[in-house]
Amino acid sequence: MKLWYKRPVRGWYDGIEAWESPVEFEARPDNPWYEALPVGNGGLGAMVYGGIAYEKIQLNQESIHDGCPIDRSNSDSLKALPEIQRMIFEGRNEEATRLAARRMLAHPVRYESHQTLGDLRIFFHGIGNAANYHRELDLETAIARVSYDFKGTTYMREVFASAPDQLIVVHISADKPQRISCDITLCRQKEANTWILPPDRLELRGTHLKFASQALVKANGGTISSSDAEDRDPAYDKPYRAGPRLNSDTWLYVRDADAVTIIIAAASSYKNLKDQSADPVILCERCLQNAAEKEYADLRAAHIADYLRFYRRVDLQLGGEDESSLPTDERLTAFRSGTDDPGLAALLFQFGRYLLIASSRPGGLPSSLRGIWNEFIKPIFGSNYWLNINEQINYWPAEVANLSECHLPLFDFNENLVEPGTRTAQIHYGARGWVAHLMTDIWGITEPICGIHGLWPMGAAWICRHAWEHYLYTGDRQFLESRAYPLMKGAARFMLDFLIEAPKGSPVAGKLVTCPSYSPENAFLKPDGTANQLSYAVTMD
Repeated sequence: MKLWYKRPVRGWYDGIEAWESPVEFEARPDNPWYEALPVGNGGLGAMVYGGIAYEKIQLNQESIHDGCPIDRSNSDSLKALPEIQRMIFEGRNEEATRLAARRMLAHPVRYESHQTLGDLRIFFHGIGNAANYHRELDLETAIARVSYDFKGTTYMREVFASAPDQLIVVHISADKPQRISCDITLCRQKEANTWILPPDRLELRGTHLKFASQALVKANGGTISSSDAEDRDPAYDKPYRAGPRLNSDTWLYVRDADAVTIIIAAASSYKNLKDQSADPVILCERCLQNAAEKEYADLRAAHIADYLRFYRRVDLQLGGEDESSLPTDERLTAFRSGTDDPGLAALLFQFGRYLLIASSRPGGLPSSLRGIWNEFIKPIFGSNYWLNINEQINYWPAEVANLSECHLPLFDFNENLVEPGTRTAQIHYGARGWVAHLMTDIWGITEPICGIHGLWPMGAAWICRHAWEHYLYTGDRQFLESRAYPLMKGAARFMLDFLIEAPKGSPVAGKLVTCPSYSPENAFLKPDGTANQLSYAVTMD
């Protein structure tokens, strides 16, 4: 149960940076981010690149998001609704689409984005071309590892995201003493600054929604100094920078250590969509204070024990030859060429379970479009919550793969949508109950955004299926009564008020249908050959 490779991630140190998310770069199959290995504890995530002379660990925190709560209601929607419905039933879909685009969409129609926290960058001194390189993600411990040999020394790094301690932990070791010298920084392209907190801590603080990250560096043997220390070694004033550009000139320097442990905390001011008053610096300091006196072995053991509570519930054996001696990329290539490898399917199944455990834990936000992992300031689709199937796909494994607790953040989030969704139902449709459309975010968007294809008022009804599924698997009557049923009842009330009887002469005359609506990412041809999107009784509904 390991994803493993014989080489580091290719290309990131060749000057390729994608902080701003140009669409063409994010969609490229050679985007190096897709080769990095993910770790997460629900609230914190990291992508481990596995470099040799320099390492990049891209960091995420679940609530770092631009924007703020906005009332996007459009009072014109209800006034225009009867005319738009009449046009659609009369086959005047193009006119209805133009009118709906002017009168029914949210104000503003744009949306904001989840953002990367930034990077931990580590530059290793005296390391060159290595032998016996190995990079892996061990699904049975939720630890990403890198190891290699250089000049008679074996080096190893382990990275994991601890749920018990709410930290990301990086441990660097060597099998010979005093072999580790490295420069360490936290960096972000913009809207953040990095400071040294003497003698052994870095702090990054960001704007918009306030956020912070702190990295505590602990060295076994050797010394730690900083770029603003008066007694630093002049030879290390300018750390090795053959990698990508950095916006940080603030570094901690470790010299001649036996082992190094980096403990990373991160937080934002976000508590919920009504309260953004948390102090992220205090939250970081609290996490680091609790962990500072713990040995690496204790942090590691607590992490593994917590993770295995979820992971060990399911074992899947599909037979066939054991192909695990092949690196995962070579194994995939062989599979595409026709090699029979049932074990690869079992590995993929457990990897899916691993990702849900890593991105959705009780008490936190639900897994979003990219789980919890996002390298961009402006990712495609905002890395938000897309209710037209993407969010549901994330949670399809929750019950059937015995991760029922990982489903709970979705229900917490849905309950927070009820109040804004009730307002949207009233203002946009004159309806009772609650509604959500194509997409939402941590600010609780329930109005139709993103253009005309956002006019799909089925998000609440669709997402309620998950609450019912959770009850079917758990048999939890208290959950059904206090949480699932109110969600479903509110969504059903909206549907009862939104449905309209199809008029005489239509193919489904006399039937109650949705109108207007739209099957996202789809269009249809009318008899005259024109392509349309907005319609009634669409397949999605």
